[in-house]
Amino acid sequence: MAQCTRLFLATLVISLLPACGAETGSPPEREGAASDAVTGAIDGCAVVTQDDATALFGKPAVRQEGQGFRPPMMLAECMWTWDTETANQLLQFRVWDTEQGYSRPEDEYTQTFAIGDRGHVRVHPLAGVDVEWTQGNRTIGLSYSKVGAEVPEAATKTDAVKALALSAAAKL
Repeated sequence: MAQCTRLFLATLVISLLPACGAETGSPPEREGAASDAVTGAIDGCAVVTQDDATALFGKPAVRQEGQGFRPPMMLAECMWTWDTETANQLLQFRVWDTEQGYSRPEDEYTQTFAIGDRGHVRVHPLAGVDVEWTQGNRTIGLSYSKVGAEVPEAATKTDAVKALALSAAAKL
């Protein structure tokens, strides 16, 4: 089930990239630095840490490697997971080098959230909790999802995900 969740999320991300005009490639990252003023790269895992993910999950978080594809406009990506045979929790953090990628869904699940220059939180019973905001010329996203009865419903994590997003915004 965890593999299906990861495959679905990876497919979703990859399917959205052509609409953003993204190409393949990766900006360089330097370990230990939250940001690199010369290249613009950001160590996403220094912004949203293993301790942050473990606290959110209530279970030990493990870093999940990306799918080997990273568009050049993505300055940071960090994913944390917790898996069993029947359940999964996933925390994804991404920073894009454009504010044009910001997209606020207009539905009953989305509310304005006071973060960055403009932001929102979307709490969907199937998709989980997504916080997206712009900060300067960047779009930042933090998403929490879960699969399986072993973990609480994603909506119960809304306040914790919002607090983690505010913490991440302060580090950028």
